[in-house]
Amino acid sequence: TTQTEDVHFRADVYQRMTVPVRVSGTGPYRFLVDTGADRTAISRELAAHLGIPAEIVRKAPTAELWEGQTDEGELGFTYAEADLLLYHMVDRRLRPAELVAAGFDPKLVTRIREMVRRSHYKRVMPIIAKLSLRTVGHDFLYPRDWEAD
Repeated sequence: TTQTEDVHFRADVYQRMTVPVRVSGTGPYRFLVDTGADRTAISRELAAHLGIPAEIVRKAPTAELWEGQTDEGELGFTYAEADLLLYHMVDRRLRPAELVAAGFDPKLVTRIREMVRRSHYKRVMPIIAKLSLRTVGHDFLYPRDWEAD
């Protein structure tokens, strides 16, 4: 049989949806809800608390494309720098001049802003070929959607 449980979520301080999760009888820990992920990343602090071996916790994020390759090495900045900058750029909607005035490196601001701009297509629904005269839910609705009886 399948067990189900209602999970109550809340928004964190950054207005991201989180849910409480217990791991190995400890917690609850607040996990971000990411419906597009097949795995969940956890913080180094939580990993250490859960007793995950130190060599795994300290391991630099990498796609392991070649020996010694790391994500941050490829990017040229740390995830911590990117997280903080993106919070101000995206969530707080600060402009580049405001970010620089707040103390961010101008080259980092330009680089990350350009990366966000160039990856915009990944955050937009793709164009779908229209094969008929009507598109369900757009310019065609079922009779039950427009009939009162």
